[in-house]
Amino acid sequence: VIWYLLPVPPEWLYGIVLLPLTALAVWSAGEAEHSLGHDANAISIDEAVGQTITLLFVPHTLMAYGLAFALFRLFDIWKPLGANEAQKLPGGWGVVADDMIAGVVALGAFHAIAWGVQRFGLPIPL
Repeated sequence: VIWYLLPVPPEWLYGIVLLPLTALAVWSAGEAEHSLGHDANAISIDEAVGQTITLLFVPHTLMAYGLAFALFRLFDIWKPLGANEAQKLPGGWGVVADDMIAGVVALGAFHAIAWGVQRFGLPIPL
């Protein structure tokens, strides 16, 4: 919701935001694990990283953001392509890595769906 309410940033700004956000997430999640336990529900900065990855190059529409969010949640729960194994990495890396993988997979799925909608002329406003 926060990303949708913000002005549309240029693509290069995503990298500037994503790299320090990821570093902050790995560090803070690792620190939080000392008192909360491994990948505790109270740790949510990893979700911010994964969702930010998912929103790369997504059109700034409510429908597109809603679909991107749903895909991220699906893949964050499903944990495809080694995301489950990535959770076993030490410290904050284990907390953040699975959400990064879910974000990349959701990003690919969103753009594949958007391509299919455009290719087949479906009346879905993405």
